[in-house]
Order: sequence, then C-alpha cells, then structure tokens
Amino acid sequence: MTEIQVKLLFRRFAVINLLMSLLLLFLYEKLELSERISAFMVINIGYFMFYFFLSRGLTIQFKWIKKNSKSSIFKFQIKMIMLFTVFIKICAVIFLLALILKAIATKEFYSVSAVCVPISVYLGGTLAGLNIQRIE
Repeated sequence: MTEIQVKLLFRRFAVINLLMSLLLLFLYEKLELSERISAFMVINIGYFMFYFFLSRGLTIQFKWIKKNSKSSIFKFQIKMIMLFTVFIKICAVIFLLALILKAIATKEFYSVSAVCVPISVYLGGTLAGLNIQRIE
C-alpha cells in the first residue's frame, strides 16, 4: 500500500464515519440527545485524532531518534518502532472484530457507528510505517 492509497482510504472512511455518526445522531432514539451528541463528537474526534497522532507523531519521534541517537542503537530503535506499528495494526484489527462481535451479541447496533475509529488507527499505523521506511 502506498502513502497516496492510505490517504485516499482515510478520506473515504472519513466520509463513511461522518455518515454513520450522523445516522446515530438523528435516527437512534433510545439514547438521549445529549448522549447522541457526545457519541457523535467522540467518534469523529477519535477518528481524526488517532490517525493524525499515529501517522505524524511516530514519524516526528523517528526523526528525533534518528537525529539524536548513536549509530549502534539506531538499528534496534528502528526495529522497535516498526514492531510498534505492526502491534498497532494488530490491535486495531482485534478491536474492530471485538466491536462488531459485541454489537452482534448484545444487539446494540448503534455501537457499530464507531467502526471507523479502529480503521483510522490501522491507517495511521500503516502511514507511520510507510513514512519511517521512506525516511530510513
């Protein structure tokens, strides 16, 4: 996957995320209005926050490590950051599956509206890995 593909997927899922959270806001009447507004805000802020924190934060951290690290430790640090990006992606997939299975088991289908948040975590980790490989 290339950086352009990741960014394109992020934009597409951002639209899907917005539509799903709007559906939650306007159509799900079991929750009070204040709870629906809170869920709308948390889902949308979480989607963007996780993606930008992971994709930019890890890249900035890697640049700092590259500039301030000894050459003997640097290869180990690269491996650890890449391992961390893989771990992030695995956790995102597990969280996505758990979210879907919990929604099916409890029949609380409104919680599926947050399905894009783990996708943004996965995309953020993927973009961080691509940026680190490019900088390396």
